[in-house]
Amino acid sequence: LLCWSASRRLLAWPIACGLALLALWLLLRTGSRGPLLALIACPAALLLLPARSGGPRPGAIVLRITLALGIAGALLLLVLPEPVRERTAAVLLRGPAGLLSGAGSEAWLRDPASVFRAEVIARGLAVLRDVLPWGGGTGSFPALLFLRDFRLYPHNIEIELLVEQGWPGLALFVALLWISWRRARALARRDAAAAWLFALLAMAWWNAQVSGDLPANGEVWFWAGMIAGLHRAAKGGGIESRPA
Repeated sequence: LLCWSASRRLLAWPIACGLALLALWLLLRTGSRGPLLALIACPAALLLLPARSGGPRPGAIVLRITLALGIAGALLLLVLPEPVRERTAAVLLRGPAGLLSGAGSEAWLRDPASVFRAEVIARGLAVLRDVLPWGGGTGSFPALLFLRDFRLYPHNIEIELLVEQGWPGLALFVALLWISWRRARALARRDAAAAWLFALLAMAWWNAQVSGDLPANGEVWFWAGMIAGLHRAAKGGGIESRPA
């Protein structure tokens, strides 16, 4: 949002960069890995959109954002407390590069949250053969896995949709992402706002792969709705004024 505001000249770039560094610092301080991974991955979503007329190519934008995030993240990690650095390394080293090199296993195993999430996801995948194709119903995930705490969810939006809503629920979700991408592609040629909104949608989707449940990942529906609203406005539609 800060980058979009600066690109629309609603905010000076130095102020936007300063606020972005503060936001990144606070994100790292929380120790939450889902938003951090999503923030690192979401610039790649810009490669799925065409270049705006008269604007830089998506690849150039992605390169700038990636370099900025990498430099800022490396500097901030140097001053973070040791527990936060270890939790962050546990998930970053467990990525594709870490798996290929064999790194990160000890850090991963020392993190109880990571081990517990992996176990819940494994049990969620195991129960799919009993609930597909229609699913077990909304809110049924903990009961189907015989979990004592009914607040426990798989921290993966696709697994949750399959377990609770079956193939129809997953198909509707994929359709939402597909339509949002098509609308963002149509808008990106004329308005940079669509590209930033799509990047925010991608960040919300990435976060939903490793964090929260359907209600807790409301940003996915919010940013998809923002893209839909921008698409409608671009087509000349509007919202009629109605009395409260």
